[in-house]
Amino acid sequence: MARKDIEIQRKNMIDTARKYGMNATETIRCSQELDHLLNQELKMNTAPSQDDTLQTN
Repeated sequence: MARKDIEIQRKNMIDTARKYGMNATETIRCSQELDHLLNQELKMNTAPSQDDTLQTN
């Protein structure tokens, strides 16, 4: 997944909202898909690396 995918989905959501309205089912679906992409991006960027984990003896 890339930021490009997020930007494409964001544009799609905005275009859909302009066409159908903010509360339309299509717009809400686009928003949920965008949320999913953003959550995936957040998880990828906040997952601890092996260097960040605590070392126990």
